[in-house]
Amino acid sequence: MQEGWPCRSMKAFVQGFLSAPWHRAPAVQRLALELSLNGAGEAVAELLNALPALRSLQLGPSCSLDADVLASLASAQALAQLTCLEFEGARAETWSLAPLVSSARQLQVLDLSDSDFGDADAQQLAAASLGPLLLSRLAFRRCRLRTPAGAVAVARILNSFGKVRHFSIQANAWRAEAHRAFAEQLAAPAAEGLLSLQAGYGAQPVPEAFSEQGRRLHFLSHFGVGLWLSAVLLRLERLQELRLERLPVGVVTFQILRRRLREPLALQTLILWGCTGLTEWQAGRELAGFLTNCPHLERLDLAQSDATEAFLREIDSFRDACPGDKRCESLLQAIDVVEERLVMPKLPPQLKQQLFKTPKLRQHLAMASSPRVERESELEATQAQSLLDLAELSGPDSAGANN
Repeated sequence: MQEGWPCRSMKAFVQGFLSAPWHRAPAVQRLALELSLNGAGEAVAELLNALPALRSLQLGPSCSLDADVLASLASAQALAQLTCLEFEGARAETWSLAPLVSSARQLQVLDLSDSDFGDADAQQLAAASLGPLLLSRLAFRRCRLRTPAGAVAVARILNSFGKVRHFSIQANAWRAEAHRAFAEQLAAPAAEGLLSLQAGYGAQPVPEAFSEQGRRLHFLSHFGVGLWLSAVLLRLERLQELRLERLPVGVVTFQILRRRLREPLALQTLILWGCTGLTEWQAGRELAGFLTNCPHLERLDLAQSDATEAFLREIDSFRDACPGDKRCESLLQAIDVVEERLVMPKLPPQLKQQLFKTPKLRQHLAMASSPRVERESELEATQAQSLLDLAELSGPDSAGANN
């Protein structure tokens, strides 16, 4: 097959690099390649072997990988020293990762986010039964994982790898059955090792609860999330951070969590990014009830969700309804997490000055100038006024402490 321009360019670059009169090898620790590498497998392997300080390899969004490239990478001696291997956005003929992973014995991060890694690839990797490994972070965000069979394979991958600490699986085509299959197949050592989990649906529309059929689908979507989420949390007893993206949650979801999760959870951070179903005040009460079972909770993040003022007020009123109850101590932070939702950098100066008088909000206003908040905060100043009303629920003592 005739070589393409990217292949010829890659080979020419490697040839020039290897023939350069280096006094000593370049101390390159991270290498990122964003071009088609088809047919250039040997050249890539030679380049890696010429970089003794290399620890991180990223084959990025424009990378196209044929079987020869993956085989050459697996045979490269430099692979043994890599700690981070990222294929974010890459495309491959087939993801034969077992030889790669088995050769990279120091690997700590494996990221296939936004790639075309699918169910068949997961089953192939699971069948290799690799490990235990040093791998601590594994990401399959927005891949092509679709079926419960693929979810079972992903669970077996985690089982064979050992104790992965941080796992991302959001924005795939998994629904309730796949998530439950994943939780059920996760072995105890792997479940105990997970400290953070990122899960959630892709950007697919949730049925509106207008017609009778719409209300039924709406209920079933919330019910399904409650079932698989409770199954996951029952298995992951040591989980400290849970990030849920674009999930349809609501009253039914939190009711299921309250009823099925009786033992205290280790959660310290709960992020409901872009989640829907948080418009009703009843949802706020049910979530508050669930959070009383999270005594170590330090952060509740509602960024980009549809949470309303009524929802937030109900969380605050639930906390105030049980003063002195240690189970409610976690809720002291429930209103302290609105920096991304209700505080934004483009507030009128007079309103911002008024908000600064509330001590529990000062730290969040200071964060409003960060790039992340500027990107995610899109609310109007009228909604910031709701934050003032909400802060008044804390009582006159805290509001007047800094006057």
